[in-house]
Amino acid sequence: MDTARFLAPLALPPLALLAGCHVGGGDRSWDIDPTGLQGVELRVVNGSIDVVPTPSQYLTIEWSGGGIGNARIHPEPERIGDVLVFDARCGETCGGDVIVYLPDGLDVSATVEKGDVWIELAEKADVRGCTAMGSVDLVVPAGAWDMSVDVGAGSMFVDGVVHDPQSAFRMDACVAAGDLWITGY
Repeated sequence: MDTARFLAPLALPPLALLAGCHVGGGDRSWDIDPTGLQGVELRVVNGSIDVVPTPSQYLTIEWSGGGIGNARIHPEPERIGDVLVFDARCGETCGGDVIVYLPDGLDVSATVEKGDVWIELAEKADVRGCTAMGSVDLVVPAGAWDMSVDVGAGSMFVDGVVHDPQSAFRMDACVAAGDLWITGY
């Protein structure tokens, strides 16, 4: 049997399948003046969102992502009222990782459908971290928070924070399947 003649038709279909498809994404970053912003809302389908404090006066977003078959793989930050929205949802075949360097005092909301959320705050602000499948880690100043916490299937660890519905700061955390860690320091 002529192996080359037998395998030749198998090499063409993957290339034919990619015709007209978008592949990849790329690395991008933005330095944003947070003047007039109350908070940041971050959304990713597959991947991770990491939010860490920064002493800088600017809010910095770093994006590394991509996918196959979807034209919307180059998200852009967008101001909607007093919230900066970074929506990197683009279908089941794409995803990416977002790192945000957050100046003090801005509220943050991060949602990943499949993946992990890490949020660390240097000072109190409203915070929300959710995932359908993965883990959520919140590292926040210790003390009282108005908390709403939900874990469907998985484990939960809370240390250094307490629920107080009278607190000026709200904390929402949800994990459908995975782990939730909330640490007050």
